[in-house]
Amino acid sequence: MKCVFLGNQKLHSMKKSALLLIVLFNVSAHAQTFDCAIGGDNTNPKVMAADSLKNRSAIPARYKSMKAADLLNMKVTDETSQHQAVSVKGYILDIKDGGLESCNCHSKTFKDTHIYLVSDESVTDESQAIIVEATPRMRKLLGTTRELKANYLHHNVTVYGYLFCDAEHKQNSTVDDGSGLHWRGTVWEVHPITKIVAE
Repeated sequence: MKCVFLGNQKLHSMKKSALLLIVLFNVSAHAQTFDCAIGGDNTNPKVMAADSLKNRSAIPARYKSMKAADLLNMKVTDETSQHQAVSVKGYILDIKDGGLESCNCHSKTFKDTHIYLVSDESVTDESQAIIVEATPRMRKLLGTTRELKANYLHHNVTVYGYLFCDAEHKQNSTVDDGSGLHWRGTVWEVHPITKIVAE
């Protein structure tokens, strides 16, 4: 099980990537300040690197358009850049608060919002959904979970943000034929999202 970190070149170690990402994404005019490092509260370099990607707050200059169906076909073994900014059209099936996570220093106040994006409104099964996430650092641009539900639940939208491979949920991924409960279509996410536009 792996998600390959690819940018302009492969990083030599997870420890170096964690340090690099913390430096790259630590400063942003769009960030909401709360008492949690960009790398979260886990000391494992691999987890810190992943949490640093989740906590990005820089706004991309351009986005690559992707189809929801293409994203849903991506497996945990696919070698795709997690530094790629994308836009994806779809229908929002559900919006929920996330749990306590290391990326947010296990805060009970500052949590991610999990948005279940499906290809169109005929899809009613979460096992066919792409998980896209609004993070605490993007709240000023996107709003709270309650506001996101009021504005976008059961709407056709285009979401914008960064690709992220959440490999720890391989067992829950339909396309990966995971051994656990399938509550997502793929491990690949748009996380964090930087913008949502209702169609």
